[in-house]
Amino acid sequence: MSPAEHRVRGSQRPQRNVTLPLVVVLLVGGCTDRGPRPVPTPDIVWDTGPPSGEIEADPWVRAVRAGELAYAAAANSANYSDSSMTSTWSSYYLGWFGQLARGWLEDGTAQVVLGPQPFAPLAVDVNAGGRSAKVVGCVGPLAVAPESAEEESARWPQAYVYELELGDDDHRRIVGVGSPQEAFTLPSGDEVTDESCGGVTIARALFDPAPRLEDLLALDSDDVLVPEQSPSDAP
Repeated sequence: MSPAEHRVRGSQRPQRNVTLPLVVVLLVGGCTDRGPRPVPTPDIVWDTGPPSGEIEADPWVRAVRAGELAYAAAANSANYSDSSMTSTWSSYYLGWFGQLARGWLEDGTAQVVLGPQPFAPLAVDVNAGGRSAKVVGCVGPLAVAPESAEEESARWPQAYVYELELGDDDHRRIVGVGSPQEAFTLPSGDEVTDESCGGVTIARALFDPAPRLEDLLALDSDDVLVPEQSPSDAP
């Protein structure tokens, strides 16, 4: 699949206000009664090789990568109760993903996610206490099938911020995602904006084998799984 064929469902991610300081602090390179259902995670193939560098070794960036991979796999089975999801996303997002999935299955507009969210991290801003952080970077369109004209009209790439919190169980969970609400300037003097992201290489990965849309469409809204009680205390 060529980059031009990648599309995103903008409504998949409820954007919450993400407030950023002007200068970066740290720069680094209800379950159903149908029973449990596995969340298969196929191999992923990167278009330009897996992302590398110092920033990719940062634990906050690794948490974002793990969360996006978990989401992509979970969306294809309508199962958001797997430990891969509950350990990487807040209860707010687990509930939201489940609500959206039920609606899509009910109205027949469900799509499979062909790979994790394309994301190029540029900086990590860690709270002084070390219990929370913001990962700032650029995202490209999420690959889904089938595509739609509405998704094609979206503007990409985009500046993006992930807010994460470190729980008492030592898991870093995503508690906020969205466009930066304030200017974010790197030590180089470059501001992270949609326009500046146009010059950033964003690695993309696709599942191999690709998920089957017919498998997802064989489910109905009652098949959507969410945890009865999330370990995350985030709203």
